[in-house]
Amino acid sequence: MKFWNQSKKSFMLLFVIALVLVGCSNEQELFEPEAIIEGVDICEECNMVIADDHHATQLITEEGKVYKFDDLGDMVLWKEKNTAKEINVEYVRDYNSLEWLKIEDAYFVYDASLHTPMGFGVYSFNEKEDAEQFIAEQEVGKLFSYEQLVNDHEWTRANANHDHGNHQEEGDMENDESMDHDEHSDMEHDESMSHDEHSDMEHDESMSHDEHSDMENDESMNHDEHTDMEETNSEE
Repeated sequence: MKFWNQSKKSFMLLFVIALVLVGCSNEQELFEPEAIIEGVDICEECNMVIADDHHATQLITEEGKVYKFDDLGDMVLWKEKNTAKEINVEYVRDYNSLEWLKIEDAYFVYDASLHTPMGFGVYSFNEKEDAEQFIAEQEVGKLFSYEQLVNDHEWTRANANHDHGNHQEEGDMENDESMDHDEHSDMEHDESMSHDEHSDMEHDESMSHDEHSDMENDESMNHDEHTDMEETNSEE
């Protein structure tokens, strides 16, 4: 009986060890986040340059492909459009330290007045206390856990001025205004050239008139000299 009890205990121990080993082998290996390279990295959703700040986010697929974003809201929109992608891990950055965090471990503060690159107004925090302190200091914001952010938050741009399309339209308007200004300057330049050409023509006409007057004077002098010669001959 004693031998049986010892064997039973040994079997149970081996069984527990086996379960632990199976659990470890099934644990998903997560890729590490990549650094943001300012001036090089482009947001996968809006195609704008990504700043190396607390707004930056990224996700990595099972194949190890890294997709970077300038705003958490852009990463959410991209995921909605690319549901076939198998995601390994998603990262956000702590508002205070810029440390990369797994998105499910972070806490979030949302308010329409909070500035983010694309106007989604969501900041990420490593600690719940930090998020609560931010809300208390700023006197704005609503606290979300990851689950609440996924299930309860509506992802809309709070400020249309952050919209990439509007940025493009504003840029086009500025370009059009610049082109109109250039065209106006060209017209003024052409008018100035025409005025100068007109002045040159007047100057040439004036010179021709002066030359004509000189010729008349010469003829007059020749005529006077001829008259004087006739008078001299007559006197002789």
